[in-house]
Amino acid sequence: NWTGGLPSVGGAGSAIINPGAPNVSPIVGTTGQATVADVYLSNTGMGVVNGGALSVGGSLITGQWNDCSPIVVSGGLLQVSATLNLGAGGFDGDLAISGGTVTAASLSINSGGGARLDIAGSGMFIAPIANLGNINYWVTNNIIIAHGGEAGWSVDVDTTTDPNSVMLRAKPATSAAPS
Repeated sequence: NWTGGLPSVGGAGSAIINPGAPNVSPIVGTTGQATVADVYLSNTGMGVVNGGALSVGGSLITGQWNDCSPIVVSGGLLQVSATLNLGAGGFDGDLAISGGTVTAASLSINSGGGARLDIAGSGMFIAPIANLGNINYWVTNNIIIAHGGEAGWSVDVDTTTDPNSVMLRAKPATSAAPS
């Protein structure tokens, strides 16, 4: 139900991205908006959003059956109407945001299999304020990281710009005051 790496213009049903499938690494890089129901990334499946917009009407699930390649967002918009579930089956299934914006109604990260959310560059992740407790836990425990966990970077957890949302961005870590 995807053609040329994109869901059909009128909206597609659920998509399971499997290894060896014709669209094992669908790329959303066009202008306009594509819509799909649920998306499951299977082992070695990978999704890329580098422009345009992909709207997932249900959940986006990684790591359900085996480790999978990351979802890479370097531009545009990835909008998940339900749960963004990283590492659902206890397997690895990362999200890397280096540009653009990812929004989700709910975030779930099963770090037991190594799943992570990595924010870099101008990338941003936005979720409802109800996710704040879990997000703070994941930031504190290096499950949500900035620039691959590189020293000198931290995750900015912003709840003041919009009091109904949690906005995550990468920022240079503050250095200690000189003594």
